[in-house]
Amino acid sequence: MNPLPNAAVIRRALPGDASALAGVFRRAVQGYGSGAYDAEQVRVWAQSAGRLETDADALAQGFTLLAEVADEAACFGRLFPDDHIDLLYCAPPHGRRGLASAVLAALEAEAHRRGHGRLSVDASLVARGLFERHGYRVAAEEIVELRGVPFRRFRMVKGAAP
Repeated sequence: MNPLPNAAVIRRALPGDASALAGVFRRAVQGYGSGAYDAEQVRVWAQSAGRLETDADALAQGFTLLAEVADEAACFGRLFPDDHIDLLYCAPPHGRRGLASAVLAALEAEAHRRGHGRLSVDASLVARGLFERHGYRVAAEEIVELRGVPFRRFRMVKGAAP
């Protein structure tokens, strides 16, 4: 696993963390999304963070890790189902400091512990490079819609099928 930046701690997310996770999600999308997507796409994407606050089951699904720096939510990721990286967001100013890589490594370790040698992720234009640096390869490029707004993303995979 990658070493964590100073004062960073990774722990299992709790139901009471929903608002903090939604905040990380929104800040990440608003801070990094404009480098790859237009203003309407960023707006719609950031709005989808609300599901973490309003859907009581959203956090209970899967295995979610939260990285904190000085007791502030900085980065999180979720494995759901057990062989798919469902969410991975790191809020500015904590991005590009190794937190996302550390959370990803911990999620991968959990997936392997659960018996999965092949992992997948649906990566945004923003996240594609991070996943490629960690050995994921593009299996397909796709256009998906969120509230009627099209988004380009990449189905990526890592590892061998069982």
